[in-house]
Amino acid sequence: MKIGVAGGGPAGLFFAALSTDGGHQVSVSERNPRGATYGWGVVFSEGTLGELARIDPEVHRVIDDRAVRWSAIEVRVSGRVVHSTGHGFSAISRRSLLEVLQEVCTRRSVELRFEDEVEPTDPFPGADLVVAADGVRSRIRTLHRDAFRPELRPHSTRYVWYGTTLPLDAFTFVFEDTPAGLMQVHAYPFDHANSTFIVECTEEVWRGNGLDRMDEEESLSFCEKVFADVLDGHRLLSNRSEWLQFATLRCRTWHHGRVALVGDAAHTAHFSIGSGTKLAMEDAASLCRALGEHPDDLAAAFADYEAERMPAVDRFQQAALESSRYFEEVARYLHLDPVRFTYNLLTRSGRVAHSAMVQRDPALTVAASRSLAEGHAGTIVAAPPHLSPFTSRSVRIPNRVALAAPGHAPADLEALAGAGAGLCLTHEVAVSAEGRISPDSPVLDEVSVEAWRAAVDAVHRAGSLAGIVLSHAGRRAATRPRARGSDISLGDEAWPLVAASPLAFTRRGRVPAEIDEEGMTRIRQAFAEAAAHAAKSGFDLVSVDLGGGYLLGGFLSPLSNIRTDRYGGDMSNRLRFPLDVVEAVRAGWRDDRPMAVRLTVTDWHQSGISLDESVTAAVGLRQAGTDLIEVAGGGALPDAAPDYRRLYLAGHADRIKHEARVPVMARGAITTFDQIDTLVAADRADLCLLDPWRYRRTFIL
Repeated sequence: MKIGVAGGGPAGLFFAALSTDGGHQVSVSERNPRGATYGWGVVFSEGTLGELARIDPEVHRVIDDRAVRWSAIEVRVSGRVVHSTGHGFSAISRRSLLEVLQEVCTRRSVELRFEDEVEPTDPFPGADLVVAADGVRSRIRTLHRDAFRPELRPHSTRYVWYGTTLPLDAFTFVFEDTPAGLMQVHAYPFDHANSTFIVECTEEVWRGNGLDRMDEEESLSFCEKVFADVLDGHRLLSNRSEWLQFATLRCRTWHHGRVALVGDAAHTAHFSIGSGTKLAMEDAASLCRALGEHPDDLAAAFADYEAERMPAVDRFQQAALESSRYFEEVARYLHLDPVRFTYNLLTRSGRVAHSAMVQRDPALTVAASRSLAEGHAGTIVAAPPHLSPFTSRSVRIPNRVALAAPGHAPADLEALAGAGAGLCLTHEVAVSAEGRISPDSPVLDEVSVEAWRAAVDAVHRAGSLAGIVLSHAGRRAATRPRARGSDISLGDEAWPLVAASPLAFTRRGRVPAEIDEEGMTRIRQAFAEAAAHAAKSGFDLVSVDLGGGYLLGGFLSPLSNIRTDRYGGDMSNRLRFPLDVVEAVRAGWRDDRPMAVRLTVTDWHQSGISLDESVTAAVGLRQAGTDLIEVAGGGALPDAAPDYRRLYLAGHADRIKHEARVPVMARGAITTFDQIDTLVAADRADLCLLDPWRYRRTFIL
């Protein structure tokens, strides 16, 4: 096969080197002169180098000979320096990497053409295959954008890629305050005398410091002054180092006709997880393998290539987005102790869990866990974070794991006894008959107190605490039991519905009446009375349901609240009635016991409640006496499109906790104790609601 490769970066050169094993005639065209490169260092994890050794031992051997290695990460924050060990990195200068790959290509009879710009309308005439490795601004991809359907998502920060003569011995993160706000550095060695030094900041800090008006030399001088302590007299080095805005690239497909995309031409991942070159070289290896397995069927080879690489790249891009968001919002974590801050940073992307941190750096991990223990000052051996206690008001929850009952009745709560959770929560319990979801939904009233007390006593005897979720179903009331279908009206047997606005929940649902002031007073009183009944039942925590698209959550969402009075409009108005109810519950509940709120912070809809609005709501709820917010999502619309991935609400909980400064319970596909350990030790959550499906046989009777 005759193959033309557009782009002489790591992806294009590695593909060319590998493809000669198939006896193909390969040529590479690179627009820049030989020896020209505009980066500094390339970093690899030990795992990546091990995979490279399997794919091409010769390339691995040469890179391994030239690479520098280190195992430490150093974090400089708040005047402190925290070291973490056991991570395992290697790095090589980008120039050296290209030289290595060029030498291998030459030995394998690849034709290398420099200062040769291919024509995208007809690249490599007569070639059977064209590999577009021409970077994020790929001219070939751009010409065929209707086929590849690229999507570029700009990030909100600005960054500049410098080198420095400072010989680092660790992957170094530096956080420095400036007159306009926080600036940070991602730095690492790439040989024994020089290091990569990436400076990053938000758009506001970039403009506030006047960097948008500085030229290349002025920007460099400014950054040298800001980071003078860490540079310790060394200089920053510029190589066309301009302030840039990173963009994450995704393409609907990576092939079209005889053209295949690899590396940055197909996708990008934020530099903060250091995987761009790794992903590009893995693309090259995957495409070569697919061509070898389908030598006479290009379409089949492309299909195999995409099937293997797209899911892998998607996982890295998701981790990179989590990592980039961390650095966009890192200022919110500066109040943490430097050790917890470092642990939080190292677990930011979700790729490194607590169990991995225990293996890599047990000292740092124990130090992060120790602060969770009561009387931790003298603690040498710390319990796993999920087994550490959590105290709110006078209530001590024995561990950080929460479980929700499998059904609504007292017997369902009792079924959780012995499961080992620190907190066992009821399903939604109605505060009045009209607030029931279905006819078999329980109501917390004077009659039901004894049944609930028996269930709570069983939970207490097993060593757990019990919490009740008080709710009013609003426009989702008067439906058939959920076992017979979700949100199916009872028809003629239904009772009257009330809601924030006269909007049916489903297309075939009944239209509720818009609740008036008299109705609000009645429901507010019902919640207060239910709180008093919860106290008589012996519950340790009461939670007010402001989620799920039910009555109170319906007031918060602009999708279900279209009122024009003082209870509609902006968040301060939409929060008014739910806040009145929360205050009434606080007054009817015991002062010495915590009150929680289940708060929907996203409707999974572009016109729904925003996370900024949810932070505002959380601040108001905290001020009204809320001790804990259970961060929930969805429910305002039956056809919302949630992103049901692993820990899909953990990031939302993190933001509510640190911006509203209120303890949170995280939920959303949390399935392992390792995940809970990671969230709690990193101070992203205080409690976690464990998804019960994995463990249901251990506690459901």
